[in-house]
Amino acid sequence: MTHYFIEFRFQGKAKHEMKKIIYDLDRKFSLKHAKKKRPIPHVTIIAPFYTNKQKQLVSDFNNICKKHSLIKFKISANENLEPGFYFGKIKIRSGSIKKRH
Repeated sequence: MTHYFIEFRFQGKAKHEMKKIIYDLDRKFSLKHAKKKRPIPHVTIIAPFYTNKQKQLVSDFNNICKKHSLIKFKISANENLEPGFYFGKIKIRSGSIKKRH
């Protein structure tokens, strides 16, 4: 069985801003995690899971993505801290999830 994890990785300015926040939190709370591991700003879409049906997984994921436009969201202040993980609250803009025609 193959292990999968589906995430959105930030790019460009958003990526740099998120890394800055991670390093600031690391310094503020003396966590020392960001120095050990390179932070990768991302949003987990589907937590780790296993399947033997890779073709079906790719097909279903592509079909779902084709049905929806881009989703606009905003990340607000830090909510919780857990060793090695920084959590932020994500708010999806009202009406931003629409079916494509």
